[in-house]
Parts: sequence; C-alpha cells; structure tokens
Amino acid sequence: MDTLSHAIWGAIFFGRNGKKRYRGYIWAVFFGVLPDALPFTAFMLLLLSGEIGLATSPWELPEVVVSYRVGHSFVTAGAALAAILRFYRALFIPFLAWPLHIVMDIFTHTEDHVPTLFLYPLSDIHLSFVYWREEPLVVVVNYIAIALVIYFLLRIRGFPGRR
Repeated sequence: MDTLSHAIWGAIFFGRNGKKRYRGYIWAVFFGVLPDALPFTAFMLLLLSGEIGLATSPWELPEVVVSYRVGHSFVTAGAALAAILRFYRALFIPFLAWPLHIVMDIFTHTEDHVPTLFLYPLSDIHLSFVYWREEPLVVVVNYIAIALVIYFLLRIRGFPGRR
C-alpha cells in the first residue's frame, strides 16, 4: 500500500495515546511510515552521494532491497518492540503501526513487485495477492474505507470545535 495510507491507518488505530494525544499521533505516523522510509532513505543517500544516477531503479540496488526487507520484517519489528518495552513503554501503542504496515503490505504486494518477506532474515517466505499499484480499485476502496472510518470516529468522538 502507499506510504500515505500507512501513515493514516497508523494514526487512526494507534494515535490516541495518553494525555498528550498529538504525540501519540506523531509517533504512530512515524512508525507507520518507517518500513517505507528505510529503503527510500537508503536510495536518497546513494543518490546524494553520487554513487547512482536518477535513471537507476531503486529495486536494482542491494542496499534498497535489504533495507526494505529489514523494515518489512516481523523479526526486526519484534526486536524493536523488545527495545521499546524495555526502555520506553509509552511508545508501545503507537509502535503497533509498524506491524500493521507489514500486514497491509503482505496483502497488497505480489511476488513480482516487491514481495514482503515478513520473516526476513529467518525465511524468504512471502505471500502473493494483489499489487496495489496495478489494481486501482484497491486504492479506491482503501481511501473510501479511510474516509468512512474517520467520519464515524468523528461522529463518535465529536467534531473538533463543536460543543
């Protein structure tokens, strides 16, 4: 799924956290986009260093592929979760946006287009369902679902600025 969707779903499900709610949303968005931010950052660093040109496909670069696999692995997320539980428990709920991201990508990526090796580096197992970029209906349904969930949450919790 696209990175914006991961950010929004992470914020919807895991953003409300404690008294300083805005911090929970910021952290949920951060963890929701982190798996995609890792390969993008690797690509940008290579691009800025001059090692590659703009015509280079990111998926031809081992650094990008490995960082994608690391970020989309329950093994990595589990290790990060252990660190969070040990050192900063307040991030536990927003952190769950990361595993949600992995689950979403398992079902919206195919073997041919950036498969999600969700047990990397222990296994190269992956599932192949539908690639969201090739099926516009997936994106449309996703954003309709986001809009409906936000609408109903606002109805339940109240619209901002309304008494």
